[in-house]
Amino acid sequence: MIGGAPGTGKSSVAARLFKSLGNCVWLDGDDLWRMNPFVVSPRSKEMVLRNAAFMLSSFLEESFSYIIFSWVMHEPQIVENLLSRLSRTNYKLLHFTLYCSEEELLKRIAGSGLQRDPQLCLDRLRSIRSNYPEAIDTDKLSAEDITGQLLQRICRDKT
Repeated sequence: MIGGAPGTGKSSVAARLFKSLGNCVWLDGDDLWRMNPFVVSPRSKEMVLRNAAFMLSSFLEESFSYIIFSWVMHEPQIVENLLSRLSRTNYKLLHFTLYCSEEELLKRIAGSGLQRDPQLCLDRLRSIRSNYPEAIDTDKLSAEDITGQLLQRICRDKT
């Protein structure tokens, strides 16, 4: 799992991991929210969690060596809720969280070309900073550098 606020590098890192790891699948949680109109409500949140759990459970039933899931998981309850819905429990979970400074986040979302609510992104970033003190600071690291760090950890924890 790769969590973080919008603009912290989750998708960039996940895409590189996907290319680097063999026999893997990548689910980007943003794809589950790709709807027009974009509506965040208790019902849509439940639908997205249910769909994420279904997809992840389906991948766990197959013979993939790695499943990459990237999403804005700014609160531990989101991760716990999602994991409690998975049909299988015999997997090794590695959960990485990314963050950056508020100034860097605002620069990244402004330059992304995507419509993002800056205040919502900052709120998610602050939540990550308070909930995940071990998160990886992406301010001065490239996506390649972060991917290298994660690959080292994945290889170390594989044994």
